[in-house]
Amino acid sequence: LKYGRYGSGYRTFRLSDDHQYLIWFSSKKDSENARVPIKEIVEIKIGKESDVVKKSKDEEIHETSFTVVYGKDLKQLNVTAKSPKEAYVWAQGLKILSDAAKFKLNK
Repeated sequence: LKYGRYGSGYRTFRLSDDHQYLIWFSSKKDSENARVPIKEIVEIKIGKESDVVKKSKDEEIHETSFTVVYGKDLKQLNVTAKSPKEAYVWAQGLKILSDAAKFKLNK
């Protein structure tokens, strides 16, 4: 589930085959605007830190949401997973990939 300025919508997220992008399908955006470069991830806010949770009164969202902050202008991608475990796996996996990408850039 992806949350945005205009409400929520269901999206299926995946990593690109080369693990360089978090991508999703959008009928309203071209593929360049429906992806986040892993190397541009600045922060991942989990649970109560997530902007999705701050805006929601739904208690169930508190354990299943995270926000990906990315790019020079600190864009935000707000995501709610199907379960707390899925949210944790995605958030931690993205953190690890992001840290690895930054490490490669600094070498």
